[in-house]
Order: sequence, then structure tokens, then C-alpha cells
Amino acid sequence: VKDYLTSKKELTLDADLVVLVTGMVARSDSNEISSKLKIPIGTDKFFNEIHPKLKPVETVIKGVYIGGACQGPKNITESVQSALSGAAKINAIIRKGNIELEPIVARVNAEVCAWCDKCSEVCEYDAIKPIESSGKMIAEVNISTCTGCGICAPVCPTNAIEIAQYTDNEVESMIDGFMSEGEIEQRELEHGAKVETGKTGMKEYPELWNSIVSVLDGKSLTIPKISEATGIESHLVTWHLMTMNRYSVVEPAGLDDDEAYFMYKLKK
Repeated sequence: VKDYLTSKKELTLDADLVVLVTGMVARSDSNEISSKLKIPIGTDKFFNEIHPKLKPVETVIKGVYIGGACQGPKNITESVQSALSGAAKINAIIRKGNIELEPIVARVNAEVCAWCDKCSEVCEYDAIKPIESSGKMIAEVNISTCTGCGICAPVCPTNAIEIAQYTDNEVESMIDGFMSEGEIEQRELEHGAKVETGKTGMKEYPELWNSIVSVLDGKSLTIPKISEATGIESHLVTWHLMTMNRYSVVEPAGLDDDEAYFMYKLKK
């Protein structure tokens, strides 16, 4: 047999039974179906789902589901399972009576748009078409097929496209708000106000933390020693020490004499 996947060479195998079958390939019209439904296909011409484990039958287009061998070679059991999953998703939509679309879509400023066709060229979902408005051609977004990926916005030479809920003004306002907080903190430092950094406060420690703190009082101990003194399992001690280190409660104190374990101590 020819191994095309790993070693790229012919192999000789000892087999008890050989069954000859033809390879499964995608439909010849998969490109046409993809262009009509606006769903992506892979290099093998099979249709792509959003995520093979988390969303195995959903596509990037709301209301369009895939199942069976259109996703790739499958046996009968796998095909039936994916088909039932897709049917259940469709039934949920039909019972609800409507499809909820994400509000994050591209929006075109008709006054600025000059229709250069660059946005339409990069759109993978064919969601942008030219229309005539006020005596000139402008871009129009089909909100039913637009997924709000935002790939059209940066290629617009006139900056006529923005993504809903992520407009330039909204993003710039978030940046300004972040920078203003930094300026306030800087002013407090300049006026001598105490601003504690590098340590996150906590009103009360968890009970296990109190046990670890009492054992480490004035000493540097390894995880096994802390576990033995507190009666807490070593894996829990490890997890809590990592968290306590993050909250600046403890800190590493180097290796023990045998250089087998790290020691920890209370942070001053």
C-alpha cells in the first residue's frame, strides 16, 4: 500500500483480510452550494462546521446546519448522529418561530462610501453588494449573511465601514477611559497619595490559607512538610501555594538541602 499521510512511501503489511473500497470525495457541486449558502468549505471540498467538538453541526451562517458525509468521510452511525443533531437544532428554531441574529454587523456610511469594490472582494460571505443611492453607487450590507467579522472595515480607503458595537468612537472612548484612569493614578502619586501596587488585598483568608500561614510563620518549608503539618493533601497545598503566591501572601524561598523541593515562606 502507499502511505500518503506519514512516510510518503510504499509499505508492505501482513494482513488477515483485505477489503477494497473506494475513497470518499466531496460532491462535485460543493462549490456552487457553498456560494449559495455562504458557508465555507475546506481544501478537500467538504463543508466546514464552526468547531468539530463544540459546534459540530453549526455553520457560520445562522440557521444553516450540516450533517452526514457532507462534512467529511463518515460511517452510517456517525452520519445518523450528526443528522439527528442538526435536525434537533432546526426544530428548536422552528418551534421558536424566528432566528436571533447577532447585532454585530458591518454598517456603511452612505455619505462617505464611494464604492471601490474592495470590501466586496474581501468579504468571504458575499454579504456586500453595490446599490444606487442619491445618484451614486454605494455598498450595502446584507445583515442576514454578515457575520460581523470586520474584515471589510480596514480595507475601506474612505473609512466608510464600521462594525456595530465596535465603532471607532466606541473603541476610542474605551481607550480614553483606560488612559484617564492611568492619569488619575499618576496624579495621586505626584501628590504623595499612597497607592499600593504589586499586592492584591483580601479581607479574609480562606480557612486552608490560615492553616498554611500558621505553619509558615517564621519558617521556610517544602510542600511535603506543609502537607504533613497541616494535614492537607500535597496536591491541594501546591494549588493553594500557587494562588497565595499570586496574591503576594507567600513567596518561594529556594530549594531544600536535598534540592528536591522548593521551599515557601511568608512574604513580608
